[in-house]
Amino acid sequence: MLDDVSKEVPKWLKAMRKAGMFTDPWTWLVIFVLAYAAFELLLWGIAWSPSDLGMGIALILGSGAFALLSYLIYRRWRVNQQEEESAVTASWETRLRKVRERMQNHLEEL
Repeated sequence: MLDDVSKEVPKWLKAMRKAGMFTDPWTWLVIFVLAYAAFELLLWGIAWSPSDLGMGIALILGSGAFALLSYLIYRRWRVNQQEEESAVTASWETRLRKVRERMQNHLEEL
């Protein structure tokens, strides 16, 4: 039974990796809203540049700030995901190793 379970763990981890943004929808909503706002500000900045250069530059700088913030939040989320994945993998490997050691000890006692 443990051998069967140990074969399923990589499939579970692969499914967890594929879930991606669905594991933390609120963070992804924030990232999406910031990226969308950055895009909109960039378009408005380009559209306003000919008529008011100062306002156009301010909008483009705001766009860059939103894009940077969106990227930083994404990177933090990605690092957290990788750390969580590593922790889960290490935990499963430790459990499996301990159970195999117990089984080996039990078989040696027989």
